[in-house]
Amino acid sequence: MLFRSGIRRESNGYFERRPVAAWVAQENTTNFIKSSSFVPMTARAALEAVPGVAEATPLLRLITTLDLPEAPVSVIVLGIESASPAALPDMVAGRAAPGRGELVLDGALARRHGLAIGDTVTLQGRRFALVGLSRGTNAVLVQFGFIALADAHELLGVPLLASFFLVRADAGVEADALVARLEGRVPRTRVFTRDGFARGNLREMQEGLFPILITVASLGGVVGLIVLTLLLSRSEEHTSELQSRPHISYA
Repeated sequence: MLFRSGIRRESNGYFERRPVAAWVAQENTTNFIKSSSFVPMTARAALEAVPGVAEATPLLRLITTLDLPEAPVSVIVLGIESASPAALPDMVAGRAAPGRGELVLDGALARRHGLAIGDTVTLQGRRFALVGLSRGTNAVLVQFGFIALADAHELLGVPLLASFFLVRADAGVEADALVARLEGRVPRTRVFTRDGFARGNLREMQEGLFPILITVASLGGVVGLIVLTLLLSRSEEHTSELQSRPHISYA
């Protein structure tokens, strides 16, 4: 139980704790990690014109490589607008809002590779200063980083795309009601409540990743049991050997 709750907290925490009512994605998208999603930046105006919408914040997802001295590491980098609280991660240390040329990185990934705030790292040949360490951004097999949206557009090479829009609601507006108003406002998009989108991501993790982790954990337990059995067996053999030796008296 603790194993599952820990995985959920770190792998799905970013989605569960967004201060938003809804996520807007490309049609047929079902989750954040394994589904592709591209929505034109022009959708922002259409979304913000819907009654009850306080803000529609673009988020651009890139799957890229963090170049480290020992080996390159795959990361999911999110291009965000630092002025909006909607996409800012929860933090372990440092700043949550990266400026141009700055990077916030998952704290577990940073610790594993000996990275600290103030270090300089390279993404796709571009250097970024590490300014913050986040939590709830470790999807176990891949971790998240955060850069300015403008930097993400430059890395992608396409300036007019987002992957998702995070929609904050006006005070008193229910998420389900807002989703109903948002549906169909932007062609070829799908709208989720925040909780619905988080559940979809968690379900993907449970169906895809949890069985692998449980198998690994079970194999580790089996190996440990085998080692313990061998040790006990060896101990019994040693005891039996001592008992079978003739008794010698030095009296």
